[in-house]
Amino acid sequence: KFHPYYQDFYADQPGMYEIYRKCCDLNLMLVMHTGYDIAFPRIPRADPQRILKITSDFPKLKFITTHLGGWEQWDQVEKLLIGKPIYMEISFALEYLSAERARQMLLVHPHEYLLFGTDSPWTDQKTSLSLLRNLQLPEGLLNQILSGNASRLLSQ
Repeated sequence: KFHPYYQDFYADQPGMYEIYRKCCDLNLMLVMHTGYDIAFPRIPRADPQRILKITSDFPKLKFITTHLGGWEQWDQVEKLLIGKPIYMEISFALEYLSAERARQMLLVHPHEYLLFGTDSPWTDQKTSLSLLRNLQLPEGLLNQILSGNASRLLSQ
């Protein structure tokens, strides 16, 4: 997992491109903290616009965005990322979005690109699971998010 704030980089800076190329060459998954970070000034280091650039430049990169595409940048996520083949795990997002908005975002995004994530210890797994189940998503989608998509991604 890469964290632009703690590791002091911007997601789309040229030096990162060598890492992305190597991840593609080795068929590795790359998980990155996306959106703002609660402990840092709101400087966009891994915002939806940068994510869109990276995923466009590296379509074979198994790039997993955290926090439903960008913590506390969900307006931009909806505008730029929702509906595109971009992996999003849902940790630390359901607690901050209304149930209606979270549900709609999950229903509209390509179902095979959604992953359950808890960002433990920041969020309790039981709480995250409860929030997800309370969205009353179709059972097939819920199963994809909870395990199906991760199993498929790990076997590729």
